[in-house]
Formats: sequence, structure tokens, C-alpha cells
Amino acid sequence: MLRDLAGEATGTERPRFAIVGTDYFAGVGGQWAAAFDGEERLTPDEASINQALAALGVRATASQDEFDVIGLGGFRSSPDHLDAYVGLCDELGV
Repeated sequence: MLRDLAGEATGTERPRFAIVGTDYFAGVGGQWAAAFDGEERLTPDEASINQALAALGVRATASQDEFDVIGLGGFRSSPDHLDAYVGLCDELGV
């Protein structure tokens, strides 16, 4: 099932994805990310979110970095997204 979903999204049986984290308050904090192609890690340790997105094929423009190109600036909190992810994992048995 997961391979079918990966194939629909990426054209390959290997899922391509990034795991990202941020911890900011009042403009101070940090971020980290890791991009994967299946089990192969595409980014170095301590990669930025933009590095992970670039590894997945997202391209910055003259006026927007990778983060803004895909609209991540519109998400300031992710508890609902995390709950949806956990539910999907449970549904898929992963």
C-alpha cells in the first residue's frame, strides 16, 4: 500500500519525503531537516529545511526560497498535521 502511494506521488516505488522540525519563539530558535529517497538519506546531518526541500527537487525562485515556494510559511503550528500523519501511519500499518 505504501509503495502504491509513493508511486502515485513520485513516479517510483521508493517514497521521497522530508522530516522537518522547527523550534522558534519570538523569532529565536532553530530548525533541522532530513530528506530521504526510500531508506537512502539525501541530506547531511544538521541540514536546513531548504536543503531538504532542494534535495527533493523544490527549486527556489529569484524572490522565494524553497520554504516559501511550497507555502510552508503559512503553517506556524503543526499539531493537527502531526495527528493526521499518525492516523495515516496507523491506517497504512507503518
